Amino acid sequence: KYRKRLVSTGTLLEEIDNGDGTMTAKMSAEDVHDFAWTADPKALLETRRFLESEWRDLAEERKVADALNRDLEDIRPRDVDMILLLQPEHEEYRERYFEAVAKSIYYFGLWYGEYPYDTITCVDPANDARKTGGMEYPRLFTGGVSRGNHEFVLRPEGVTVHEFGHQFWYGLVGNDEFHHAWLDEGFTTFSANRVLSKAWP
Repeated sequence: KYRKRLVSTGTLLEEIDNGDGTMTAKMSAEDVHDFAWTADPKALLETRRFLESEWRDLAEERKVADALNRDLEDIRPRDVDMILLLQPEHEEYRERYFEAVAKSIYYFGLWYGEYPYDTITCVDPANDARKTGGMEYPRLFTGGVSRGNHEFVLRPEGVTVHEFGHQFWYGLVGNDEFHHAWLDEGFTTFSANRVLSKAWP
């Protein structure tokens, strides 16, 4: 029942049915400092490809390229697989989650450097597990939304962009989150708000 319902830090290489009602999953992740996984038999799993050509903001690209004295092709983010583990009761937010992840990959990639991994996974927490929302792990984060939100509330967008932002400050820069959490949260809050202002004016 957990087949095609499991996500993790890293890339899922293989799911093996053990023939006794259990399953073995093999995953791989390089250059990460933490690992997380989750499985939900009720959730919907979907993967889409982020293609930078579908999200271009040419004026912003020119600004960044000029500031760095580089060609446009050199500053554009790489293509990435976006994975969403979505609760059935939140299907109305499917497109909004994917849009928020895509805009995060794009603008963080332009401003702070290319997202270096092949996948990014967003987990939409179940209604009876809402306190698990808004958490970050390498290549995986949890979102959070309630049914019936108005589009101007920017939920799930706000939490999605913020938690994606931790991929850079907590994940790639890797500051001491235990002793100096303000660094990670401060940089993430600043950069996430910058993306939200630009991408949802």
